[in-house]
Amino acid sequence: MNSARRIGARAGALNCSPGARSCTGAPSAAEGANEDVAEADTRSTVHEQVFTWIGAQVADLPAPTAVLEVGSLDINGGIRPLFAGADHYHGLDIAAGPGVDEVADAASWIPPRTYDVVVCAEVLEHAPAWADILATMWAATTPGGTVLMTCATEPRAPHSAIDGLDVREDEHYANVGAGEVRALVATWPDARWSLEWAQDRGDLYLRVDKAASTATA
Repeated sequence: MNSARRIGARAGALNCSPGARSCTGAPSAAEGANEDVAEADTRSTVHEQVFTWIGAQVADLPAPTAVLEVGSLDINGGIRPLFAGADHYHGLDIAAGPGVDEVADAASWIPPRTYDVVVCAEVLEHAPAWADILATMWAATTPGGTVLMTCATEPRAPHSAIDGLDVREDEHYANVGAGEVRALVATWPDARWSLEWAQDRGDLYLRVDKAASTATA
């Protein structure tokens, strides 16, 4: 049984029901998209529920023209195939390799443009400055655009960003608290947000929609 539960939402936020993996009120096609993703030839070996959740969110959005992925290094399969229809896809990571278009630290990177969708999957638990990364993602989101983020929270076991095995001695790892994320995104103006915590496996799922009238800053 999936024990995801709603952590909280800003007034006017997306309505997420306890036990749901994605927000209710989305078109029914979103549910079918989950099955399509599972059967697609482009299926990633990224954490299964994460891939499915992002796929459901993408199905609920207008087709994005420009996408930014933060932490795009493809170690065990990536999410880029979910955005195959985008005209522009930019992968940002602190290390060069497959799936990386630009090497930079997202915590201090200054976006040269904005994007319809800014996505980050299973990265923040490996980043000591995760709050700064989220702030960068919000700044890089065009008015009317969406931030999608998944990361590890309690009770997920520590794991390495290198290979998913034991954390190395010189490697940062810390599960990201749901309350900390909620406190941060609650300060973003004109944001509609939803935060879900899958307590059985330690997944945190965040979606934030930026109002079309919000200036990018």
